[in-house]
Amino acid sequence: DASGNLYIQSGRADVFFGPQSVAAYKAALSGKTKVVGLGPKKAYVATTTKKGNGLAPALQAALNGAIARGEYQKVLARWGEQGEEVTQSEVNPPGITY
Repeated sequence: DASGNLYIQSGRADVFFGPQSVAAYKAALSGKTKVVGLGPKKAYVATTTKKGNGLAPALQAALNGAIARGEYQKVLARWGEQGEEVTQSEVNPPGITY
């Protein structure tokens, strides 16, 4: 990721493929790059904790609270990520294998 940015900024590369949210964040920070396309599917982003330490339910409740209060949506809008939102936090959602 860091090397991809350096190649783009130095003119050694014309394109970089990576996660849309990361690309949007970097474009917003630097103003030197532009996101020109989006992938067709959303990707889950995970928060990982040690199994059984009790943090997973607390993190889930905190994120769901931010979603309910509209804070989560405001953060996504700040970075142009409105299309990436989830409607609720899930612990080990079905369909994801580890």
